[in-house]
Amino acid sequence: MDIELSRLKYALTAQLNRNEIVANNLANAKTTGFKKDMTFNDLFEAENSRNIQTNQQADHSQGALEQTGNPLDFAISGPGMFVLESETGELYSRDGHFSLDRDGFLVNSSGYRVLGQGGAVYLSPDGVQSGAVSVSEDGQIYVDDQPMGAFRIARVLDPATLLRVDSNTYRAGEETRLEYMEKPRVFQGQLEDSNVDPVAEMISMIDLQRQFESIQKTVTTLDDALQNAANKIGNY
Repeated sequence: MDIELSRLKYALTAQLNRNEIVANNLANAKTTGFKKDMTFNDLFEAENSRNIQTNQQADHSQGALEQTGNPLDFAISGPGMFVLESETGELYSRDGHFSLDRDGFLVNSSGYRVLGQGGAVYLSPDGVQSGAVSVSEDGQIYVDDQPMGAFRIARVLDPATLLRVDSNTYRAGEETRLEYMEKPRVFQGQLEDSNVDPVAEMISMIDLQRQFESIQKTVTTLDDALQNAANKIGNY
């Protein structure tokens, strides 16, 4: 009976963890470039009991591209991630909602500079102000028709090894392998939506809640049975 209660305890914990992941997916359904987390359960041996552990992995499938008309919004179609410069090294993201900082560098919403093939993307040809920015589909950047380099686009060969930094930014893990793309597909004036399906996530949440309630009822039943057994033993 103790083994059964132990298994049920781990099952309840796993369900709570899965519920948190689904809730996070729903919260980021409108976050640009967000990749939903998928969950799966692992069974492993521990102290002669079967325990349940919930793992998660991001689903890096393509989200829909949405027209914005903003010349500093960019979306990647197909494989590839924008490369950002941080104090701890390169970061990777599908969120192409960029702006210019006061020094003329292209930055993301967190202030990280966007990297091009020759370093941080600089959009001020005269060192004072930027002109009309245009980007070709292969990622070449122009300001007033003057070439300013090209986006550095990283193709991660094994996305499951990426480590999430925030809702739509990642860093490389120890086993991450990547290559820089020569001919990416970059679209100006568009952004990639989250790949979360809110309806599917709501259905998952309802199902998880039902499973949790079922396990909880089983725990209560077993607990009552144990108490009754203990009371009967105490009467002898």
